[in-house]
Amino acid sequence: PAWWKDGINKDAPNARQKLTEMGEKHGDAWAPVQEELGNRLDAAIRVLEGKLAERALADDKRTAEGLIKKVEAAEKQGNPAWWKDGINKDAPNARQKLTEMGEKHGDAWAPVQEELGNRLDAAIRVLEGKLAERALADDKRTAEGLIKKVEAAEKQGNPAWWKDG
Repeated sequence: PAWWKDGINKDAPNARQKLTEMGEKHGDAWAPVQEELGNRLDAAIRVLEGKLAERALADDKRTAEGLIKKVEAAEKQGNPAWWKDGINKDAPNARQKLTEMGEKHGDAWAPVQEELGNRLDAAIRVLEGKLAERALADDKRTAEGLIKKVEAAEKQGNPAWWKDG
């Protein structure tokens, strides 16, 4: 990429300046040469700009994928705190990066946005499902504990225990 940037930022302006100087030196005789070489220069600049844009898009996609992988990694954790972090902290960061890159790259980002957005949405659904399962299990344990307390009162011979249960 450094070569490409140098080609656009250093070499192309030098070439354009040289074309202008030659135009001043040779006058109208230089016009057809100026047009031909100017077109070649413009084409080379467009190619280099395209390469830089592709590289930037690939780099930004890798960055966004890294953020999404962080959310997906939370799925493999056993601690619900990781799941919450994945949903409340990591997912919003990933979503914001996808939005930023969409603004930066425009239409070229649309297929990447769809692919990575779907992956992020799927990871969030998995984490939400894990949290819901955990909440259900916790509530079941709480209810079972209360029921066991009532059942324990059944085994007591003292009527006072029955009233407490």
